[in-house]
Amino acid sequence: MANLRNALALFIQNKIESVKNFKFNGKKTLLRIALPVALVLPTSAIVAVPAWACNGASPVSVTSTTPNGNYSTGNINIQLVWGTSIGVPTGGVPYVNLNLGAVTRRATYESRIASKTLNFTYAIQAGDTSADLQYVATNSLVLNGATLLQNVSGDPAGCYNPGWTAGITLPALNGSSLATNKNISINGVAGKATVSTLTGLTAFEHNEGSNIISANAVNLSPSFSSSTTLYTASLRNDQTGIWVNATWTGTGETATVSAPGWGPFSLTSGTSIGKIPVSVGVTDISVKGFAEDGSSTTYTIRATRAGASENRLTGLALNNGLSLSPTFDSNTVTYSVAAANETSTVNITPTWAGVGETATATFGGSTYALTSGSQLATAMSLNVGANTLVITGYAQNGTTRTYTTTITRAPSSVSTLSALSLNNGLVLSPSFAAATTTYSVAAANETSTVNITPTWVGVGETATATFGGSTYALTSGSQLATAISLNVGANTLTIKGYAASGATTTYTTTITRAPSSVSTLS
Repeated sequence: MANLRNALALFIQNKIESVKNFKFNGKKTLLRIALPVALVLPTSAIVAVPAWACNGASPVSVTSTTPNGNYSTGNINIQLVWGTSIGVPTGGVPYVNLNLGAVTRRATYESRIASKTLNFTYAIQAGDTSADLQYVATNSLVLNGATLLQNVSGDPAGCYNPGWTAGITLPALNGSSLATNKNISINGVAGKATVSTLTGLTAFEHNEGSNIISANAVNLSPSFSSSTTLYTASLRNDQTGIWVNATWTGTGETATVSAPGWGPFSLTSGTSIGKIPVSVGVTDISVKGFAEDGSSTTYTIRATRAGASENRLTGLALNNGLSLSPTFDSNTVTYSVAAANETSTVNITPTWAGVGETATATFGGSTYALTSGSQLATAMSLNVGANTLVITGYAQNGTTRTYTTTITRAPSSVSTLSALSLNNGLVLSPSFAAATTTYSVAAANETSTVNITPTWVGVGETATATFGGSTYALTSGSQLATAISLNVGANTLTIKGYAASGATTTYTTTITRAPSSVSTLS
């Protein structure tokens, strides 16, 4: 009876399909077919024709292009193969439910190849396990809103279906299934947390001489944000280091802190660590967060510590018996020194105590680097008169202090001659000596003129000669061009030496020309 009902149902369905597909002159035409009135079927004899009754409605095989083996990560290919051409799914994305131990995973539709095969892809996830990868059941293909069209070309005559939206059956699990055709095992590696960012980062000052954290926060700029990795901080010179406090919440996350020549050291979230040394200038402090999976994020605190501000000298000494006026004081910047004319050079010895402080000396048009506590090797030459010595102290932070010393060298006070000679055989009496200022010279009557040659050695010294009512400038070591005319009797020669200091020495020489001894008549 069941076979009869099915046969009748198929007959009616075929007739209806024939009517629907009848064409006259190339056009579909609706025909009315009179069925035998006497043909009465019981309700139980009328059954619905399954949507997949046509050839190829369900896959005949499930396989994979992924080689056999064990996989812990990556993607697995799964292929559903039909016995005839199959259309591209439209309107949705089908998937196949896979049995992965305690969970069900989806292999999602990717593409159609070779007209009979649909490609699906399964992405291995942490914790997935399967000794032999398999779909859950024969109804594991879920069209998910898609319509699966069958290419009717090649189907048995009269087979027509506009598309399937449900009910496609996969091969039995013990039939031509995925596990039967392939040997793919899954052992998904448990995923590790990837968070390496911090949730907070603060810094506190560390003052010299203190071994504990100060309550004073060091301002970080800009304000902390997990996505901002570079911050700046400004420190005073007395802040020789800082403490940092970092927080984080990532599963399995850790962090370290380091600075040039220091660390790295492990951090505890929410706990401060220090002292992190900060040199004068720029120091980069790195706080590095490590995710459980090994990835990392580095946060940098770029700390700029100011240099020391001390730029003063603590002492300044001069040799050759010279002394400053007033007595040296670090806060006094102007001094004077009196030097005798005999002092032609002076050496200086400066001292200072500032951290990172340096100093220079400038004199005679040149600048020299100084060393605290050491005498400058280059002596300062002193000209007669004022000589300026400038010493500049440079603090570590770049500020300066200038000390100016004026060394005044006295002019020479030498006004004496070192020698005096006369020509024409005339001789001084007594012999010349610088300290002797009065001389006499006896000249024969035949000597009517005389030339003089004076010499002197005083720095800046000059001299003049006066005779016959006139005064003449002299040149040391040179004979005066103007001769002295000698009258019979006493003739006075006055030579005056002028020191650079203004002091004078006068030498007086009386030249006596003898009278004529001729008594005969010509």
